[in-house]
Amino acid sequence: MKNGELGEYIGATRESVNRMLSDLRSKEILSQDKGYLIVRNLEELKQICHCENCPLEICRM
Repeated sequence: MKNGELGEYIGATRESVNRMLSDLRSKEILSQDKGYLIVRNLEELKQICHCENCPLEICRM
């Protein structure tokens, strides 16, 4: 998925998505490999997203 498509999915501009992903990569929360986003620190990502530990069937993460 391209950053513009990701932005449409979450209601943000491509530029905002680029900045967010760059920030998450610099904090080593996410990385990217061959077009895939890889979560390196799930607990930190959950804190950022205000995770409520919902059931997997409805989880947005």
